[in-house]
Order: sequence, then C-alpha cells, then structure tokens
Amino acid sequence: MYYFDTRMSVCQPFVYKGCGGNENRYKSLEECRKACSGNQKSGAEIRNGNQWPRFAWSEEIQSCWRFSYYGANGNYNNFPNFQSCIAFCSNKH
Repeated sequence: MYYFDTRMSVCQPFVYKGCGGNENRYKSLEECRKACSGNQKSGAEIRNGNQWPRFAWSEEIQSCWRFSYYGANGNYNNFPNFQSCIAFCSNKH
C-alpha cells in the first residue's frame, strides 16, 4: 500500500492493517502517483466551498483535534470522527 506524503510531495509505502484508514491509501505506487500528481494545491489552499470536518492526532497535546479538510493531498493522519482517531492513535503513542 502507498499514501501521498504532503510534506515531501511523494508517494510513500506503508503497511495497512485494515483499521482506521482514510482515502489516502493506494494499492500501487502507480495508482498513488496518478491520483496525487499534477497541479493540485495543498488541501489547506483549496477553497472550493467543499470542506469536511476531520480529526488528526497531535503529539503535542496527546489527543485528537478537529480541522477542516478540503479534499486534496491528505495524509494518513485524517480520521472521520474523534472516536476513530482516539481509538487508532492513543494506544500507539
């Protein structure tokens, strides 16, 4: 499996264990590159009116925090609700 790393702007391999995933998950390197390459701006810069409340783990506060996701260049730290974020992340940190 691969995900698109927005910090490095490259697809990275990872092991998906089937729990707590999101849309930033691709079966092959080619699929990831095809979906994530191009002239898209980062999710923080796209303001097309569509946004979704999501949650991400913060090492600093040792909990999950809410943010607005605009649908582009997400990463693995992107959960649909607080409960799934806490369930997946709190026991790993």
